[in-house]
Amino acid sequence: MNSVLLQVNNLTVSVADRPQRRLLNQVSLSVPADSIVALVGGSGSGKTTASLSVMRLLPPALVCSEGQIFFKGVDLLTIPDQDVLSVRGKDIAMIFQDPMQAFNPVLTVGAQVCEVFQVHTDLPNAMIRQKVLETFAQVGLDDPLRAFRSYPHQLSGGMRQRAMIAQAVGVSPSLLIADEPTSSLDVTLQAKILDLFIRLKEVLRISIILITHDLGVVRHVADHVVVLSEGQVVESGPVKDILSHPKHRYTQQLIGVL
Repeated sequence: MNSVLLQVNNLTVSVADRPQRRLLNQVSLSVPADSIVALVGGSGSGKTTASLSVMRLLPPALVCSEGQIFFKGVDLLTIPDQDVLSVRGKDIAMIFQDPMQAFNPVLTVGAQVCEVFQVHTDLPNAMIRQKVLETFAQVGLDDPLRAFRSYPHQLSGGMRQRAMIAQAVGVSPSLLIADEPTSSLDVTLQAKILDLFIRLKEVLRISIILITHDLGVVRHVADHVVVLSEGQVVESGPVKDILSHPKHRYTQQLIGVL
């Protein structure tokens, strides 16, 4: 059995000046090592709030009012901000739905991906450049040097998504959080990105939290699924069990059983 990499216990996220207004209410979930866990639910279910809590990136208007987030046995909610900075990007990385918003439009893609290595490694610049090119090839960019020299707008949507994945996994984090990473791509590109996630798990031994509303995506790549509704976990377990025998009415509605 895989060890637990991330354990969230009874996480409650409230509006700072209205503590009775809860965006997450007693959410608990586990991410085993070497696994893909899907967070599933409709808009407003709390999926992104949960992931931002793990990254310690909640906006000032929100506060984790209760709970624990253990990553490799350390509660991320109790460590100093400086220690969080050393974890974020190096041990836990995140990719976002829209790479055009994630990348700075006035810097080349290569320069921005190099920055991750400059911050989190001691490699010399010449070696960093080579490492970035190798990572670009690893995530399926056909012309790594062209991608390195390009500005974000000069790459296609699929290429930008792969470059953002390269930025996230280049320094080999243990956990990757992917927030709706395929929703802006066409069906063919979606399948290629999802297959890439499977390879990252198998080859680089990276665990992935995949945030999605698409159960077809879950069926294709995930090992476990956590179903969120109105800030609460309504059902969780192995994908094959949840999709074959959903117990909660909300999960049944998502699957289309009813």
